[in-house]
Amino acid sequence: TRKRFAKVLTPGENNLYAKNNYKSKIIARIEDDVIGEIKKCPADNDFCLISFGNYEGWMSRQNLYGIYDKEIID
Repeated sequence: TRKRFAKVLTPGENNLYAKNNYKSKIIARIEDDVIGEIKKCPADNDFCLISFGNYEGWMSRQNLYGIYDKEIID
C-alpha cells in the first residue's frame, strides 16, 4: 500500500502540534500505544507529519516507533 505507520511510545499523553516545532499550537493529545499513519518526515527536522484518525499534525520522532532516526519520508 506504500503507507507507513508508527506507534506512539512515550507513556501518557503526547502532544500533536499544528506545525513542526514545540512552540506551535497543540491540536491534540495522543495516548501511548496509538498507531498513526506517517505522512511526511522531512530531512531537516525532528518532527513527522502523522495522522491519527481525524487529527493530523506534527509529532517528534523521539515519541514514535516505526521510523529510523534520520529516515526521510515525503
